[in-house]
Amino acid sequence: ELTLKIQTQFGILDNTEGKENQTITGGESKYNNPIIPVGFKTSNEGASWKSSDGKTVDGWNSGLVIEDKDGNQFVWVPTQKLGGGNGDLVEYTKTLGPATAAEELTSEILNQLKEDLPAGIDEEKQIGYGGFYIARYEAGMPESMVDMEQDLLNSTTEPENSREAMAKLRNVTGVPVSKKNQVPWNNIDYTQTKENAESMYEDSKYVKSGLLTGKMWDTTLQWLLKTGAVTDDKELNEDSSSWGNYRASTILGVTSYSRYAEWKTGLHWEDKISTKLGGTADEYAWLLKTGNTEYTKRNNIYDIAGNLFEWTYEEDSTQSNRTIRGGHYGNYKQFMLASNRIQLSDTHIGYDIGFRVALYIL
Repeated sequence: ELTLKIQTQFGILDNTEGKENQTITGGESKYNNPIIPVGFKTSNEGASWKSSDGKTVDGWNSGLVIEDKDGNQFVWVPTQKLGGGNGDLVEYTKTLGPATAAEELTSEILNQLKEDLPAGIDEEKQIGYGGFYIARYEAGMPESMVDMEQDLLNSTTEPENSREAMAKLRNVTGVPVSKKNQVPWNNIDYTQTKENAESMYEDSKYVKSGLLTGKMWDTTLQWLLKTGAVTDDKELNEDSSSWGNYRASTILGVTSYSRYAEWKTGLHWEDKISTKLGGTADEYAWLLKTGNTEYTKRNNIYDIAGNLFEWTYEEDSTQSNRTIRGGHYGNYKQFMLASNRIQLSDTHIGYDIGFRVALYIL
């Protein structure tokens, strides 16, 4: 008990071997007290999130990072608690989005499909905890799948056959990872994405995993805006290229990329390249590995803007489609925004669509 008290006062908590979910308490802190689930610990990469006096928590704007035993990382997004309190924190609103789509963004198509959420999970309860966890990175493919694709690349010289085969390889059951410098898991439809995201912690008694809800996505963007991680709402609704990977955009600090203009789609990764990609004279589209450059990081979360569209738990008015959020590397910045919503068939597979995992606290 004393160890736990000391750990929580300083914003550091190792609960990988715990028996119950623990809360980091911050006294009069502006930051709602985050829950550290059993099987997780706070990460050194969120080290600025600590207490200088044992009562208040410093660095709350930087994003608390937790990780499991395998190194998968998630970031706590603070919200207002249900029933009030901490009024300066983020409160969910549906009004975020391009002005041209305001009617669509505030209509009933944003209602959550309750049956899509993992069994036993209440979305409002998650936000009511005072925050929620989203994956720090876009979902990465497990190493075994990467190896299978490399074997395929080595065994065929027919570009179209290879692309078709790779799509079949990726739209399968598997456990994603949320780690730095992984091959993003694209070419996967909504139904398979949902199953895979929910499989990540299916044996845990303390958390469940799944996709982000549309409400979580919007709240995360509002948090970035509230804390100054993005300059103003124009970076969300008009031009997200200052922090996202889009076609012909300059991206600083890149170390690994895949050029989709080549037939070796998503397999042929180049490492240790120059300090930037793109520019108006460069028409290529470049897919980056997860968390590949600090350019795309805000509040310790990578690639919310650009790189890949991400499947979410949202429906459209037909109740047959699902929603992808954000933008992707293959289109120009004027068409792709962090606040985008696009509805597609749940069987759609795209080289430009991936996903991100969320944790649901039990």
